Amino acid sequence: MGWILVQPLHIGWNNIQQNQLSIVSTIFSFLLFIILLPSWAKARWKDDHFFATIGLDFYLKVEFIRNLFKGLFCSLVLLCAVLIPLILTPWGRWLGNFSIPIALIGFVLGLFVGFAEETIFRGWLLNEMKQMLGVRLGLLAQAAIFSFVHLPFNLGLWPALGLLIGLFLLGTLLGLIVNNQSGKLWGCVGLHGGLVGGWFIISNGFVEISSHAPGWLFGPGGTTLNPIGGVLSIITLSSILYNQRTAFAMAGRPFKGACKASSKGALP
Repeated sequence: MGWILVQPLHIGWNNIQQNQLSIVSTIFSFLLFIILLPSWAKARWKDDHFFATIGLDFYLKVEFIRNLFKGLFCSLVLLCAVLIPLILTPWGRWLGNFSIPIALIGFVLGLFVGFAEETIFRGWLLNEMKQMLGVRLGLLAQAAIFSFVHLPFNLGLWPALGLLIGLFLLGTLLGLIVNNQSGKLWGCVGLHGGLVGGWFIISNGFVEISSHAPGWLFGPGGTTLNPIGGVLSIITLSSILYNQRTAFAMAGRPFKGACKASSKGALP
């Protein structure tokens, strides 16, 4: 439906590019998704308070802000785990060029992607998987779907495998954050949006990345690398998840003390 709605743009805008059309189509599709979700929740989940159920309520403003900044801090940790080793090697050169337009684009990109994808994957999909498979298996199932959906089809075997592992670990961590924060999505929005927007800003002026940068270490893609598929990100994500291992063991009892069950000082 989103794709059909944008087709008239071909008539009024002859020079529109396919990637621009895809972006507009994605926005329309997401808006339709949001409009239809409450009806889906009422029919499928027998729930009349959909937005509160998936964690998009604003009632506790202090908690909302705290969770959002916890997610942003965790994204900073992950970004630094790749950025610092990169600029200390011959494959990365620090430029430090700050651009207000790039920063604004990164902010909007991170906000939209973080909000949209977390609503889809940790709001709707995670709840569906929990109903179908139970809490623990549902959490792992949504992480697996999240990783496969984001996998490009133009990669070789080993780069694709690295991305799959990194995305699966990220999806698992985001699912645990929802569980640890009493079902609220804002910590996930901060983490996911911070990673997307932060890396966009970093790679568009702050750091020059060599095309010879080893993909297995920093992530596949060369000068436009995706850091989530590199060993550095995988090790960092694994370490954070290791600190959350007790919370995962308690995931069978969601939203009842799972946050307290995590290791002291664990991120996020």
